[in-house]
Amino acid sequence: MNTGMASTTIFMKPWRLFDNGSLGEGYADVWGLKLTNNPILGPGFSGTGTWVRRYDTNIKVYPQDLTGEVHDNGEIIAGAWWDLGQAIGMDEMFALFIESQYAVAMRPDGQEGLLYSDILFDALLADDDNDNIFDGTPHGVAIIEAFALHGITLLVGADIAHNELPTYAADIPIPINTSVSIDFDFTPFLAGLEVSYRTSDTEPYQTVTATDLGDGEYTANIPAQPKGTIIDYYCLSR
Repeated sequence: MNTGMASTTIFMKPWRLFDNGSLGEGYADVWGLKLTNNPILGPGFSGTGTWVRRYDTNIKVYPQDLTGEVHDNGEIIAGAWWDLGQAIGMDEMFALFIESQYAVAMRPDGQEGLLYSDILFDALLADDDNDNIFDGTPHGVAIIEAFALHGITLLVGADIAHNELPTYAADIPIPINTSVSIDFDFTPFLAGLEVSYRTSDTEPYQTVTATDLGDGEYTANIPAQPKGTIIDYYCLSR
């Protein structure tokens, strides 16, 4: 039946539901940053020289700048995207920003640290151009560095192989040699390796930084100890 009304086709797209208030506020700011291409949002809000939020100075960093207030917490993740835009271009950043949301990373309020780490990983997945994230992505280093400026890092672990030394000669430095492997071919994921040691249960651990020998090999020296010393030590990637 012809009602005389023009037909209309409606295209429906699922809307992104934000269960985390901080993420919702932060992502709203990312839209504003892209639309204005200006790190200052709401200039003149309370008079000349004022603004609502600003992303080019006094950057917010996880976890020290978490306040429990969603607008403050949102500045951490929004700032990461802004800095990525400065590194690779706002159009490239925004394309990754949109694409990364298909992963639907979400955690409840209070778990922003884990959530922001999830988003970093999703950004890398969105940047992957050959279905093999293990060999890196075109903007991988820039993504990692931009998010790291705001204290957001990947919660990944490195496999550390080390042959224990049951005994060692007294009064000479003790070499601790290790092999470190990580799934991702991104060197920024692994800043280095440390060896922490102590010679008494009542003493605090002392830490020495290992020397990078290349190809995942590290070495560190525990200072020489007198005969009969028992050393408790462990290796930790960072």
